[in-house]
Amino acid sequence: MVDVAADQVLRATITTEQLKGPGDPRFEIDSIGNATILLSRSPILQILGGQVAPAIPPLEWTPIPANMFIVNSPPLGLFGSSIPGDAGEWGQIVTLGGGYVSTWGGRGSCFAQITYANGWPHTSLTAIGNPGDTTLAVDDVTGWAPPPGLTQGAAGVIYDPSVNSAQETAVVTAASAASGPGTLTITPALTWQHQQGILLTAMPAQLQWACVVYAVGQALTRGATATTVQTIGPSAARTTDDPYTLMKYAEEMVHPFKRIR
Repeated sequence: MVDVAADQVLRATITTEQLKGPGDPRFEIDSIGNATILLSRSPILQILGGQVAPAIPPLEWTPIPANMFIVNSPPLGLFGSSIPGDAGEWGQIVTLGGGYVSTWGGRGSCFAQITYANGWPHTSLTAIGNPGDTTLAVDDVTGWAPPPGLTQGAAGVIYDPSVNSAQETAVVTAASAASGPGTLTITPALTWQHQQGILLTAMPAQLQWACVVYAVGQALTRGATATTVQTIGPSAARTTDDPYTLMKYAEEMVHPFKRIR
């Protein structure tokens, strides 16, 4: 429901997107000959590569190296940070240089296909993490590794309610793969032991709370008159708000992260 409200997948994924231009509002040529392209998903973490082809079937693709792309507004507080950011501050625009596309053929004269990492890194442990460990086995390494030119990747929080509500920050310095299951190298070393299944995420706290509120709204929709929202130590937060109010509240929390078309 959070993804639907944001009109995009918010968990980190690898996306290949194809656009036709120039002349489309999402695919233009600027005054110095670079292509300015508005991609669909955000935040854009890293451009992995691309290709262009004249818009004449069958398409004959010319590869584009990843270093010919620039992410105009990388996400703030995610990479090169010791604490993950809680706000949705990012851009969806990339710049393509090198003369790979131009206005010579007129409007809609070429296709550009771009592969990029997008979203908020989000994973869970697939093996126990012990105090002093600097590597974690996880179910998804997508988006965690340092982008080119940086030594620090994404900063995330390990949410572990089982050890005195222990939470600690992990900054990723390397990943064993671009996506899928693998191993993350982190700094600093773990302070606490964390069991398999414990969450490590860079997802902004506002999105996590929106998930909780949506879940409460769904629980009340089935006919309950009250529900426990979240246990906090020996006490509990409770709500008697109606489902409609809760759904609208959750939707408003997601709105700043909504996809720009």
